[in-house]
Amino acid sequence: MFKSIYRHKILFCAVLLLIHSLAPISFSAPKKEIDKVRKFVEKLESGKKQKLSHGELLKKLGNDKALLEEHIESNMEDIAAVVLYARISIIEDLRTGKVLTKENMHSEPENPFVSQHLKLDQVIEMHPDNAEAHYWKARMYGITNAGVSATGRLEKNPIDIEKAISFATIAVQLDPRNIKFREALALYLLSDDRRSEALKAIDTEKTKKHPIYRLLKDVNEFPIPDGALYSKLDSQRFAQMQMERRRFKDYKQLRVFIYVVPMSASEIESFYQTKWSDFKFYDDSFMQVFKFDKNTFKPASSQSELEKVTKGKKKKGILISLLEEDNSGEKKVTETIAEFPLPPTLGDVFCYLFYINYRKVS
Repeated sequence: MFKSIYRHKILFCAVLLLIHSLAPISFSAPKKEIDKVRKFVEKLESGKKQKLSHGELLKKLGNDKALLEEHIESNMEDIAAVVLYARISIIEDLRTGKVLTKENMHSEPENPFVSQHLKLDQVIEMHPDNAEAHYWKARMYGITNAGVSATGRLEKNPIDIEKAISFATIAVQLDPRNIKFREALALYLLSDDRRSEALKAIDTEKTKKHPIYRLLKDVNEFPIPDGALYSKLDSQRFAQMQMERRRFKDYKQLRVFIYVVPMSASEIESFYQTKWSDFKFYDDSFMQVFKFDKNTFKPASSQSELEKVTKGKKKKGILISLLEEDNSGEKKVTETIAEFPLPPTLGDVFCYLFYINYRKVS
């Protein structure tokens, strides 16, 4: 009898060992390895130089990403690792670069972050008040992808700007003191041409000197003639040109705004004279520059004062200029320089109004 019981115990233990051997082995990356990845990501996010070649960098990003993926599969409760996975995926996407081909040039913006969104969704399901998870979902939806529109124009658009705004809004609501979250929300609202909302998103006591707040406040308060049509496409292209010429080095989307105004140059000058009695455009380029005078804008009072800003190496203030177009011929102008479609109601004369802000911000 005892021998029978003993044999049963041995058989039972053997079965348990067999079951255990067939069960998947969970993986947890050592904390030391996760910390190495985090420090590397922080270095890349800060813009610090690194010694790796482009190919070596992509290989390291791929290896680190695979390490995190494997760790998260068995450690979904490690929220910091899930967030780090999203961060490194964004860096990898930005560093990879996308080549436009005949097959993909007219397609909708691709979402390369399906796996990352699913993991962050799991975090949000378990911890709906986790602001960081909402923020990184917003960041991934806000990534811009290049493509060619149906009319043949090269454009850069966010993957999903509405979702980027939605998740950034929730992040700010959950953690209203976090400036990083407010920055993202303001920039996404600006990308959606909602400037007043963007300014409100970053208007707090702690952000009065923030670069985004100051540049947004400038453009929101600067007077633009009624009926002006903002051309986002022309603004983006001209801003990129200014960056390449090193006229400024940051916040290009907040510094350049180009409008199509259904008025002549002299009519626009008269409009600004209702704001500043001594206002005057100089040169054939119809240029004027505004200095920052406390909380107001002060136009240059002479040609020489204008040239100090426009011809100097270190530009400052807000420069506006006009390009007047004669539209009285039989062949009407139907699109802007960057092929932005124009309304047929512009009249015989209209102007491009260039607003360029050279304000120094830190």
